[in-house]
Amino acid sequence: MSIASAMTKAHPEKKVRQIDELTKLIERSSVIGIVKISGIGTRQLQGIKRSLSGRASIKVVKNTMVKKALEKVNGKKKGLEKLNSLLIGQNAFIFTDMSPFRLSVIFSKNKVKAPAKAGSIAISDVVVPAGNTGFTPGPIISQLGEVGLPTRVESGSIWITKDAVAAKKGDKISQTLAIILSRLGIEPFEVQLRLASAYENGEIVSGDVFDIDEERVLNQLREAHLYAINLSVYAGIVDSDTVTLLVTKAEREVMALQQMIESKRAAK
Repeated sequence: MSIASAMTKAHPEKKVRQIDELTKLIERSSVIGIVKISGIGTRQLQGIKRSLSGRASIKVVKNTMVKKALEKVNGKKKGLEKLNSLLIGQNAFIFTDMSPFRLSVIFSKNKVKAPAKAGSIAISDVVVPAGNTGFTPGPIISQLGEVGLPTRVESGSIWITKDAVAAKKGDKISQTLAIILSRLGIEPFEVQLRLASAYENGEIVSGDVFDIDEERVLNQLREAHLYAINLSVYAGIVDSDTVTLLVTKAEREVMALQQMIESKRAAK
């Protein structure tokens, strides 16, 4: 079930309550995130909601309702009017006091399984394990063979005889394979929310700013730290990171000097 189909028309009283709730969330939240949710199912969104429980509120409502809530808060918080131009397409709205960068990191670490769709590209090898499919013999046998799954009929059921790669990484998922994977309950894809933009204390931050490779940044910091220590040692700067290295370096230099003196004496 898509989120779009779940967004049905609300009764006037319910709309008023929802707008009032949105108004309160806007007033008390320092950060408002906008997430594009086209193609994300309600079940996947629920999983992501659970990962943010107690730290943020996620609301899937029509843009017009958010605009009405923003009108009610107009003048109470600076820069909110900038959000209006961003209310395009199907969105989820995140209300929180967390930094949008922290929110983005949480999203990146909380991916949820999703079914394959016809025409999508496999992000990794799609493996169908051996075992009983639960399917009764019929036309489905030829469909399983069409996608490269070896089968046999046993005790009135179709069995896949061995683990098989139905699609390799980079392959396009066919309509037949998407249907079979769905019927087998195999979800080879992952989805995660991504911030398209965020309001924070009067400013709008574009979503591309949040695309940070955390591990790459940490590696760069480690590398910079090593370079700094190396420079400090050669410059003779003493601190907690360099004192041991400087003592070891001095000891080596003293030993080298002693060896050089002894060699000269022996040469005489």
